[in-house]
Amino acid sequence: MDTDVDNKFSDDDEVAYEANVRLTKTLSEVLNLFIYPIRHSGNISQDSTCLSARIKPKQQRLIFGSYYFCFVQFSLFPMLKRKRGITGDAASRREAIRKRERRVVETEEERSRRLSTMAQRDQDIRAKEAEEQRNSRLSDMAQCSQQRRAEETEEQRNIRLAVMAQRGQERRAEETEEQRNSRLAVMAQRGQRRRAEETDEQRNSRLAKMAQRGQER
Repeated sequence: MDTDVDNKFSDDDEVAYEANVRLTKTLSEVLNLFIYPIRHSGNISQDSTCLSARIKPKQQRLIFGSYYFCFVQFSLFPMLKRKRGITGDAASRREAIRKRERRVVETEEERSRRLSTMAQRDQDIRAKEAEEQRNSRLSDMAQCSQQRRAEETEEQRNIRLAVMAQRGQERRAEETEEQRNSRLAVMAQRGQRRRAEETDEQRNSRLAKMAQRGQER
């Protein structure tokens, strides 16, 4: 029976068989142990080629085909890797914590450089934006500021005002005479523009607030 099966293979099959034996010589022992277990009392590891010789060409092609299929499958369709790292809100929190740590460690010179870079970037953006975009941005900023101030407590408000006053003092202590004159000119120009655009009701409200602050002082 085995002779009839062997005679059905041509010379090309025999050449392929020899090639498969050479290619799978290192894997034949493990594959035979799992697919075609051989029950004998001898030592299996004595001759690794004897196990390959006992496998018929058809069986050898099955073994080689299985190995080739696994190779193609895992090379063309690799297993999906688990996503590493943190995504979503956790990633945003981690980035915010990292930025705060960097700001604590940074020196005064690095802080000044970072703030000047941010100011320059804001100036470039404001120079490019249209009047409508500017009004929309200022409106959004004012709305966000009002919401924050409405939600903050008295203690948070005092802390915020103290921080603002300290920053203002630091900036004024570092600025030159030319920068001070430029800042005052810009403030005066903004005040004139606001007063020219405000209505009588807004003007009365502003004067009332100023009077109230004067009485509190």
